[in-house]
Amino acid sequence: MDKTPLRIASINISKIQSTTKKRMLINFCESCNFDIIGLQEVRFASVEEFTNKFEFYANLAPGRRGGTAMLVRKGLKVSNIVNEPEGRLIRAEVSGMVIINAYVPAGLTRLADRNEFLNQIVPKFLPSSNHPFLIFGDFNSVEGVEDRKVKTPRRRSTLINNNLVKLVKSNGMIDVWKKLKKDDPGHTFFYKGGSSRLDRFYASRSVINQVQNIEKCPISFSDHGL
Repeated sequence: MDKTPLRIASINISKIQSTTKKRMLINFCESCNFDIIGLQEVRFASVEEFTNKFEFYANLAPGRRGGTAMLVRKGLKVSNIVNEPEGRLIRAEVSGMVIINAYVPAGLTRLADRNEFLNQIVPKFLPSSNHPFLIFGDFNSVEGVEDRKVKTPRRRSTLINNNLVKLVKSNGMIDVWKKLKKDDPGHTFFYKGGSSRLDRFYASRSVINQVQNIEKCPISFSDHGL
């Protein structure tokens, strides 16, 4: 695996369609010198007109739902791209490491879909435990009470997704934010009733010691304040 540190980002782009916002997205990714960017809620198949620095790999969802995509800096070796049929996950090997970008179903009405996605679909795309991998994206779920703040008190069971907890533990996934920023809740999604850390990064045990830092960056073209 290439030992040069990679700069990796995850961005929920809220189904942006306009030329202006797509250009803002690319300008942001280029100015931050990212190497790999996972995008969620994607509804366009190309950004070639805006960039000559990235290759774009899209997994669009059926109908008008948002899919997933990856921007990978040209020059990095990309192979074995696999798309989840509903557009909610894209997997690739980049410089010898498996990179998985996920957009987990959201909302109370999609609870069964969300649990199925975490229990059955995501595990199918994970490599063996000794293979280096990163999985990140918009999980629309939290593991602990510190990951969500609500103005109206709720039962603990409504805050924590036990299926996400099981996924993380059974596959040896390390929460990068908790590992490096344990005193910062790191919430990325803010709404009238509170805030949550829905945007999450996990690393395999074989990778976590190579991760040097993790940060949030404010952006203006999404409802996720990354």
